[in-house]
Amino acid sequence: MHEFTKGEEVLSLTIIVKGASGEYRFSPADLVSSVIFDVLPDHLKPDAVKFEIRDTSQGSKVLVPNQTLHENGVKDRDVLSVVKIHGGGG
Repeated sequence: MHEFTKGEEVLSLTIIVKGASGEYRFSPADLVSSVIFDVLPDHLKPDAVKFEIRDTSQGSKVLVPNQTLHENGVKDRDVLSVVKIHGGGG
């Protein structure tokens, strides 16, 4: 999890994981893939690449995992949902 320094911008986000919501604080510079890993329960972390984040404040837009929260347009107080990626074969 990100360590914040005094004066650093912080996003306060509501993130829904497996039907339960929680309040989290992340830097706008954090990668979406890192956020997914940080909020998943420990038993799901090995499969973190099988999950994506949708920003319900942007009409359920799927966030690009290798971009930052800022690059994906995430704003303070947005509500995000971590969901399993559908499809992909297998």
